[in-house]
Amino acid sequence: MTQTTLTFHGMHGEHERWHAEHQSWRSDLIRWRQEYESAIDHLRKIESLLAEHEKALRDHTGAIDLHETRQQEHERRMQEFLHDGEAEDLQRSMAEDHRRQGELHESQRKTHEELKKRHHQRMALLALLNGAIAELQ
Repeated sequence: MTQTTLTFHGMHGEHERWHAEHQSWRSDLIRWRQEYESAIDHLRKIESLLAEHEKALRDHTGAIDLHETRQQEHERRMQEFLHDGEAEDLQRSMAEDHRRQGELHESQRKTHEELKKRHHQRMALLALLNGAIAELQ
């Protein structure tokens, strides 16, 4: 088995090819590093959006709890007034309060539907992201 000895000219040619390949690799690495940094920025944005979404869920839960408490208090007062045979002015006052509670309820319904839509969209996108992450592992 004989092995050909490379000449200086042949070695120089290989060095030039290797250098060119190294330059190409460095270019790839610079691009990949930029893509990596962009991906990290996107993950931070996703984390921030999820934190905002969590706050929206907590706020909406609190608003529903408060509305439910007001509704129960209104119902309790209404039952007392019915039982005690209170004046008609009180009924009008409570009817006005009830109307405002109805407007609040409609507003919360709209908020709930918007939150529901946003939640489903975000969870669907995160499911895709989770699938992609699973494939990366």
